[in-house]
Amino acid sequence: MKQRYLYITGLLLCVALVACTQKEEPIKPDLPEEGEVIPEEEVTPEGEYTYIFNLASQDDADSDGVKTTFETDPANHVAWKAGDAVGSYASTSLNKSTDVTIDGSGIPHITIRSSVALVAGDMVYAYYPYNSRNNSKDADAITLEIPRNQVSGSADAMPMVALPFELTGSFPSYQNVEVGTLQFMNLGSVIKLNIFSSDSAYQGETIENVTFQAGAACAGTFTYDLTAVNESSPAAISVSEETDVVVTGRATVGSSKENGGVFYIIVAPGTYGGTYKIRTNRADYSYVSGSNREYKRATIKPLNIDLASTNWTAVTGYDNSIDSPREFAAFLAGTSSSDKGSYTITADLDMTGYTITSASGFGGTLDGGDYAIKNLTSSVPMFATNAGTIQNLVIDASCTFAAGSKEFAPLVKMDNGGTYTSVRNKADVTLTAAANETEQVILGGLVAVAKGATFSNCSNGGGIKYDATGYNHKQVALGGLVGLIDNSTANSTFSSCANRGPVTLLAVYGDPNVSYTYGGAKGINLAGIAGVSTYSDDYKASFDQCNNETTGTIHLKHTDITGLAADTGNTGPVCVAGIVGLGQADFNKCRNYALIKAESLVTGDPSESEMKKRNYLLAVGGISGMGWDVLGMSSCTNSGNIEVEYYGLYDADDKWRAAVGGICAYPGYNTGSYAYYCKMEGDITVTGRGTMAVGGIMGWSGLQIKNDVTSNCSISVNGRKGDVGGLVGYVAGSAANYTIKGCTSAASIFADSDWGSAGKDWYYAVGGLMGRWAGATAEGSIASLTSRDGEPCVFSGSVSSVYQVRVGVIVGRVYGDNKTTVFGESDNPIQALGTSTITRKNLSTTTITAGNIGTYKLGNNANSGTTTMYVTVPPAE
Repeated sequence: MKQRYLYITGLLLCVALVACTQKEEPIKPDLPEEGEVIPEEEVTPEGEYTYIFNLASQDDADSDGVKTTFETDPANHVAWKAGDAVGSYASTSLNKSTDVTIDGSGIPHITIRSSVALVAGDMVYAYYPYNSRNNSKDADAITLEIPRNQVSGSADAMPMVALPFELTGSFPSYQNVEVGTLQFMNLGSVIKLNIFSSDSAYQGETIENVTFQAGAACAGTFTYDLTAVNESSPAAISVSEETDVVVTGRATVGSSKENGGVFYIIVAPGTYGGTYKIRTNRADYSYVSGSNREYKRATIKPLNIDLASTNWTAVTGYDNSIDSPREFAAFLAGTSSSDKGSYTITADLDMTGYTITSASGFGGTLDGGDYAIKNLTSSVPMFATNAGTIQNLVIDASCTFAAGSKEFAPLVKMDNGGTYTSVRNKADVTLTAAANETEQVILGGLVAVAKGATFSNCSNGGGIKYDATGYNHKQVALGGLVGLIDNSTANSTFSSCANRGPVTLLAVYGDPNVSYTYGGAKGINLAGIAGVSTYSDDYKASFDQCNNETTGTIHLKHTDITGLAADTGNTGPVCVAGIVGLGQADFNKCRNYALIKAESLVTGDPSESEMKKRNYLLAVGGISGMGWDVLGMSSCTNSGNIEVEYYGLYDADDKWRAAVGGICAYPGYNTGSYAYYCKMEGDITVTGRGTMAVGGIMGWSGLQIKNDVTSNCSISVNGRKGDVGGLVGYVAGSAANYTIKGCTSAASIFADSDWGSAGKDWYYAVGGLMGRWAGATAEGSIASLTSRDGEPCVFSGSVSSVYQVRVGVIVGRVYGDNKTTVFGESDNPIQALGTSTITRKNLSTTTITAGNIGTYKLGNNANSGTTTMYVTVPPAE
């Protein structure tokens, strides 16, 4: 180890005798460590006298600036560094610390401040490294330590004390006065392991750590009397805690004694035998010392080790305890689906320099012990398939995953009924396209494809990104935890899971009218927990108390969707959401906090025919984008904002209209989807020349009970055509979709058409609770916006449009073919609070009253049958 003055940047703690006041910036008392309380009487006043001491090493006094030394060769000296901290004591002051500084000539020194002038005969004591536990102790009762965990060559593991320094003479105040030099003495002893092999089979192996098992106390804390130190014999130390020392570092097994890999171990002076265990990137080696060896203070005891010696035992396998990166790599490479064993990771695993091979399968239990896998760079997952249990494992942010296949996740590519508990990924996952993509892309933060999986207390903090900038693609599923959930043969469940990383898709355009090879679903879908959750007649996924946190921005950007060929026969979903994109599942108490952003853009000023992409159905929701008739939501909340810029028209069939919903955009056309007790707190902003249904809870239809859109919500839509409502934008389909009970909205709603100034003042239907009711496909008498548990539907916000005329305080437009429609109930009518306002074409902002609510409750009635609305403006409280 030829490193002059550069071994380890240790934390050296400084000296400050009695803290005192100066004319310059005062020195403040040290803050206590967490949980530590320093009594007020122990906090010394700010001082006025300053004394400078140079620092040197008594064990190598000829070398200026030496903190400690491992060899007599100056190349292996370890120097004091600016910012090191040394503990000191003088007269009756407490032990304190002050920073080491280096002057222009390179000489290290410390400045001691005192509230009283030191005089001849006063003694100064110092030690290293500073320890805050000594703050309230006298100089003859300090606590020092030789740590069990060391880094090879680190000076911080070597305790040092200075020879007592006696002051002579007196010094003026308010001046930095150089007093003398503090000579430090090393208290520990050093074992120098020189590791080599005469056998070429061992040469070049990387040594990762060495454990010295002394069989007696060789490290730990001890008390020390600074006043007992003298030049010839410092007081002995006696540690009492640790019987082994673990030293980490990096060195290469040499080919001879002269060029071996060197590890330094600091121990307390004593006589030890014991065992040395050396771990390399290929094997473990164990050596039992043949006899006791004496280790003296401030000396080095060399031990030359030939790994080819018959005294050494090599162990190349691993047991059920995985405590090295080599063992973890070997575990993965040798594991298959027939493995039902239980394995435990017992230390953080630094995978620097290691390449992993995916386990072909796994059926046992892997417990990560809450340790982290660090510095792994990989293009393959750890497990190709998994049917076992993986728990308490951290994939650190220092890892890098550039997907080597179109279906990828750092942990598992294909799950087959596995269980995942407290598994946390913090690393980024990226896939970058180099051409137009014709295959499906599925990316997840933990698992790519899940089949019957169980997830609890799992999270993702890394970014999930498919970057196809400049290219187009087919079906895509991106999720913070899972890319796609296939529920064709079993349920998958998620409880108390969270995403904290951004999920991003960038491309020119994508074709969503292509099915995945799993579960029968199709589309382009991205969200915080999972991109897609499919369903079958017997199975669907459930999400309980799962969150997408504020840092989990979900972003889709297609720069020119006119490049996508029109398809008038089929429709493919493009779903962007906080929890699940295409969410054919049940959701309970889930919450999104993050920005959800979808940009489906065009270049230039295309014609309407170029913008009609019937197979590109955009659905953007706070919790889920689309439910497809099997969506269940209970007590979910969206606190994040939704931003959409969209160019797409669906004039031919309103059934397939793009949508934006604060909770869900498009729950489904038929019976089966609902949202109960949900809340919308974020803003919705829609721009572009698209046709969309936009609602505070749902964009397009769906059963609603006791949902709430708060006054924090602003809904702003400026596009081509559509329907906008405080609860729902567009209502159609089966009768169940018309059922809205006991829901409230206090949103401020604005909707207008870029084309309104050209005379198309009917392009938007805008309502405080419902944009448009379209009952052409429903039969018989249909009631909507009724009460629940005696509580009516309530609107207390504002409705505004500059150019549009189909604007109502409650409903924007009612359309039906000879239908009997009823809104509210005669004995429990809808309420429009007196704070509500309406603005529309030819009507300036008007406050709603009991006298005008009949005029403004409905913007337009195009029902050829009977339309009845019960609404009241209750007196202000």
